Amino acid sequence: MEINSADLLKSYHSLPEFHKSVLNVFVVKYSGVPKYDVLKYIQDKTGNKATQKEYQSVLNALVDKQLVALSVTSYDIPFNLKVALFPKLIKDERYSNLLWKIQKEHNPFGHIPVTEYIRDFLFGYYAGESRFSKDATNRLISKAIEAAPLISEMLLNPEYDHAFLQSPVLLYELLDAVQLLNVFRIFLLFPDSLIGMRPLKDCLIRFPYKKRRFFFSLGTLTKLTN
Repeated sequence: MEINSADLLKSYHSLPEFHKSVLNVFVVKYSGVPKYDVLKYIQDKTGNKATQKEYQSVLNALVDKQLVALSVTSYDIPFNLKVALFPKLIKDERYSNLLWKIQKEHNPFGHIPVTEYIRDFLFGYYAGESRFSKDATNRLISKAIEAAPLISEMLLNPEYDHAFLQSPVLLYELLDAVQLLNVFRIFLLFPDSLIGMRPLKDCLIRFPYKKRRFFFSLGTLTKLTN
């Protein structure tokens, strides 16, 4: 069960400063860190001279508090905690400088999670436009449907009210994708009662190609339109 933002923040604020500094690296990274590299990565990004054994102990404590999640391949933090902490952290020069460092290290030919494009777009709002934020804007326009579940959560936080106004084109695509996501959520809640609804069927048939492809990939459009 997902822990709500208020409980996560309460747990975060009760942490010792060293533990916070470790968790803050995940906030700024905005995506997971591979297990094989996590200790070295955090050691480098915090600049603390603690041993890797000490970092592992901190990570274990954060996992126990459910502030950090351990998957098969990586460590990461809940998305709603990133959403809550990022605006404040990124206004701190230490962490804005850390993000510049992380951005310059990224491999443009490797896999880049959509969360990092969201992060770079937001950083352009808080710290000024850069080549990273411009690229992130273009990438998010083309990945709006993939980003929609995350963006719909962010739009509930007033801290982001003006951030997405940087790009009217992106805002339009994101809101369009969020609307599509909500239609799908309604279908999941009431699948049997919606199958015979002509207006919904007409609406789905008229969706642009990329949206129809999204529904086909979920195995729902064929059921609705047969």
